[in-house]
Amino acid sequence: MAVLLHESAHYERGDVWKSLAARLLALPQWFNPFAWWAVWNFDEAAEWACDEAVRRAAPENTPAYGRALLLLGAGKAAHGMLNSAAQGRGLVLRIKRLLTTNLREDSIMKKTLVIAIGLTLLLAGGLRVRLVAREEAKRNQAQLSRAEDPLRAAAAKVDAARSMLDSAKKAHKIAMESYSKGLFPFSDVYPWSRRWLDAERALAESKNDQIAALMAPFRYAVLYNSTAESKNDQIAALTQHWKRMEELHLQVSRLVAGRQAAEFDEISAEYYVAEAESWLVAAGGTVPEKPE
Repeated sequence: MAVLLHESAHYERGDVWKSLAARLLALPQWFNPFAWWAVWNFDEAAEWACDEAVRRAAPENTPAYGRALLLLGAGKAAHGMLNSAAQGRGLVLRIKRLLTTNLREDSIMKKTLVIAIGLTLLLAGGLRVRLVAREEAKRNQAQLSRAEDPLRAAAAKVDAARSMLDSAKKAHKIAMESYSKGLFPFSDVYPWSRRWLDAERALAESKNDQIAALMAPFRYAVLYNSTAESKNDQIAALTQHWKRMEELHLQVSRLVAGRQAAEFDEISAEYYVAEAESWLVAAGGTVPEKPE
């Protein structure tokens, strides 16, 4: 029961996450033995705190708990499965602390140890990073200053392309609805789908230019490759254009059947669908299934 109380205290305190945070702080100084000494002391302090929780919860079980620790420490765990706090010097200190009654001295020592460990981790993890980061920050600031104008221009280009796309979508919707009611000539419907397509392509290119301008000042910009993204955007835009043309063809077919549109319009719509298919296939896309 004492061992279960100890493990429950670890869970309630969140020691797993605290220990992980301590190791992350020590990583910048992975080669420094003092950094890992501080991490070890941090883990040991967590064991002490959980032992103290056991003693407070069930003082009568303290001797039995000490014997359980001795049994755990006496066995040889395969592959180093036991924590160092349950072996050697760490185990001796834990049992001594369980048997001591000088709580005031223990509290002072605990606070002093926590403060010392925190300072050690901060110094180990932050000193070198601070010195290196200062020079890096100066270089980055100078590079960003030089890149400010291209970034502004790229952002303006993206805004303009997005505005064109929104306008083309609205105009195409109005043109389709007006044509279906006989209020708009067929010849004026197709151009707005083309403008929609061109605006989508322009927006994709503008976004790629913006990313390239943002990353150009940095040495890792060579890792960025927009070719695949540009191709996917192009195929998506061409697919949507094909769907609009297929929708227009179906609309014209219904109007021709009702003698509200000329047969010439249907032939033109068929051409537009075939044209959209050829563009889509040439770009490496797949023509979707035609609606019933």
